[in-house]
Amino acid sequence: MAATRIDLALVTIRNDRFDKIAKFFPIAPSTREVAAHRTTLKTHANVRSFIKDTKIKFIILPGASYFFTKDESEKLEKERRFITTTSLQEAYGLLARTTNTAVMQNDFVNEYFFKTKKMKDFARVVDKGAPFYVGAYYIPRKGAEKAADLIQKNLASIGTDGTWQKILKRYTDPSDSLK
Repeated sequence: MAATRIDLALVTIRNDRFDKIAKFFPIAPSTREVAAHRTTLKTHANVRSFIKDTKIKFIILPGASYFFTKDESEKLEKERRFITTTSLQEAYGLLARTTNTAVMQNDFVNEYFFKTKKMKDFARVVDKGAPFYVGAYYIPRKGAEKAADLIQKNLASIGTDGTWQKILKRYTDPSDSLK
């Protein structure tokens, strides 16, 4: 029996930075959303308007502009509109304490923090564009092709057989977590 090593790094979203060094196994589509104070909805009806508004700064984790296209990320970096923080918990805390800020995340992360942080003065604006994808990255290794194919097949089935939704419910629904 031969052993094969596959290095997997599970991430929440496909992104151009990891695409340069690893192969992506998609699991399921995910919608990106902007979380921002309700007062901003008077002037921002969609995700694109948040990105265009130079007064709005986006709170992100270090190097994690995953929820922005390459062009959006380059524009926001050039305009110095990213605020970097250490964790998602801190990102939503900072959002609650500051003005003219927003968090761009996927639907299930926003759902979790809106429930646990009780963000009644904030709203979520769903991006109507193409979905982003949740999945896993791996670095191809010679001789690991069969194992990679098996992992890819199983990850794909997680997205289609209801397992992914069960995982989301288990770990993002505060009323269901860690039971």
